[in-house]
Amino acid sequence: MAEALLREGEEEHLIPLQSMAQLEIAECSSNLLPVKRQFHYDEAVRLARRISRREILIRSLTARGRWAVENGSSDRANSDLQEALIFARQGSYRIYEIEALLGLASLDGKMRKEQQAIQESTSAKNLASEIGYGWAN
Repeated sequence: MAEALLREGEEEHLIPLQSMAQLEIAECSSNLLPVKRQFHYDEAVRLARRISRREILIRSLTARGRWAVENGSSDRANSDLQEALIFARQGSYRIYEIEALLGLASLDGKMRKEQQAIQESTSAKNLASEIGYGWAN
């Protein structure tokens, strides 16, 4: 079936599924070695860059960025999360904007940039309140 879609020039419909599958593997397979998990995040971003659906790229960048925060790769995390934030704001993807801000707050907290972390988390909370998105206290 996938080959038939590609032959018919319907790549735009298949790639989002492939990208999301790569994210699911990376996020749900806790027994993966870090290098394998990194591969799946990288693949999700690579695939998402090939299509026009920005929400998939934003989700992929945010997921890879948050994973990079957890694994001490601050440059990668900052780059991915900043890019996701830019795309989210450009496309008015407000929930993804919240997710990117929370990822940046987490990164800044780990880097002991407390004021920046507080500002980003406050921005995320305010945006969530503005759009009626649930927020746990």
